Formats: sequence, structure tokens, C-alpha cells
Amino acid sequence: LALLLGLAITSAFGLKAAGFAGASALSVLALSVGASRVWGPAATKPISATLADAWNRVAQPLLFGLVGSSVALQALRPRLVGVSFAVLAVSVPVRCGTAFLAVGGRGLRWQERVFTALAWMPKATVQA
Repeated sequence: LALLLGLAITSAFGLKAAGFAGASALSVLALSVGASRVWGPAATKPISATLADAWNRVAQPLLFGLVGSSVALQALRPRLVGVSFAVLAVSVPVRCGTAFLAVGGRGLRWQERVFTALAWMPKATVQA
């Protein structure tokens, strides 16, 4: 794990310093895929659990906190806020309706389809 982490950090920062910022992220992904194929599932399962735990306890709250703190409320113009709410007012029903239709034909009751449409809504919010 330490070797993989060291190689990932070295390749990420090294390629970024060399002017290949996009390749740095790709190299980290390629290293992890290569390691999982070479090590096999028996060795990668505990590492995956450790990294998932670190992500859930440390990295994810830190990421969302940093993104939230980078929003400057004083810089928002009232017109922009109004347009943003209008976009949400139009897009949320369209997304929910599309999700409702997408799970149709799967044998779900209409209540389950509504639940699925509403449950998928935060996913798009976080991705945006």
C-alpha cells in the first residue's frame, strides 16, 4: 500500500510539474488498475476496505467542506440567484419525470417509481 501510494503521489506531482496535468490523474488510475490485476482479489480486498474507510471518514468530508467554503455568497448577484432557481425549478421536475419513466417496465409500483425518481435527485446535485 505504501509503495502504491508513493508511486501514485510521485507520478501525479511529477507529471503535473512536467506540464502533463491530465496525464497525472490518468497515471494514478492506471497504477491502481495495474496493481489490482497483479496483486489479485485476495490482496486488494483489504486495501480497498482501508481506502474506502479513509475516503468516508476523512477525504469526503474534507472535499465537501472545501467546496462549500469556496462559495463566496457576497459575490452572488441577485439576478444570477433568480436565474439559478428558475433553472432548478425547470430541471428538477424534468429529471424526476425522466427517472420515473426510466424505471417503468421493471415491475415496480408507481410509489416505488416515485421513490426512485426522488432518491436519484441528490446524485445529480452532488455531481453538478
